[in-house]
Amino acid sequence: YCNKYDKNDKFYPIAYNGPFDMAFFHTLFEKCGDQYFGSWFNGQLLDPLPIIRFLDAFGMLYDSKGDSRIAPPQNHRLLTIAEYLRVQIRDAHDALNDVRMLRDIVYELRWKYLTAPQICQSCADFGEEIEEMMKDEGDYDGE
Repeated sequence: YCNKYDKNDKFYPIAYNGPFDMAFFHTLFEKCGDQYFGSWFNGQLLDPLPIIRFLDAFGMLYDSKGDSRIAPPQNHRLLTIAEYLRVQIRDAHDALNDVRMLRDIVYELRWKYLTAPQICQSCADFGEEIEEMMKDEGDYDGE
């Protein structure tokens, strides 16, 4: 149960490639004549896909044994990432099982990547690279 009139009582959406799913929900609400989609859902979507794409883009995604020499995943599909991170794969495309896999993927990401010092260093290095590019183009004043 969710009280749409209570700003502290909202559903928290969790989805893989969440904007895709949330667009369907929004359309469903409109077709059912409910113009208050935001009254039901918290605006903070928990979606690990952007984090996975970021880590993969900067070569920071490694398998669950911590070996960065392992080839990156072939794609970013839910089952591929679950297998790559050695998360238990349950009956796929069952809503509750998908959420359980997502939960386990989020835990893996949280403990393996988001607390790791190399992420902070990689982000700092990336920031320095951006500053250098801006200096070269004359768009950076050093502040």
